[in-house]
Amino acid sequence: MSGPTKVDLIMGTPVASSSGWIPLNIHQENFNVGFSIEHIGHAGAPVVNVEGTMQNVLVSGSVAAVSVFALASAITTETIGTNVAGQVTFPVAAIRISTLAGSGSGASTLRFTVLQTGKY
Repeated sequence: MSGPTKVDLIMGTPVASSSGWIPLNIHQENFNVGFSIEHIGHAGAPVVNVEGTMQNVLVSGSVAAVSVFALASAITTETIGTNVAGQVTFPVAAIRISTLAGSGSGASTLRFTVLQTGKY
């Protein structure tokens, strides 16, 4: 990973949705990934999970639900300007943000930024 990866998750209705997978370098010595979730859109953003998988998303086009697990659960992002940060210190193949079904009140935008340690 050569710099921060930013993914905007734009929701038009309060239903479950997920960003695309962001692949990570599992061969990096001293694996460490920082992430932030910023509410930059309209009010009423949903509660989200940060999810991971051990599956190589570069080889496989889809990830089965049984191969997805929560890295951070039930993060509240309702207030505009909310900025939540966290880290993952054990290797996972990929990371994404996912909303919980039925949360939020309509159109809103969350910016998910991921930065991994290592050399360019």
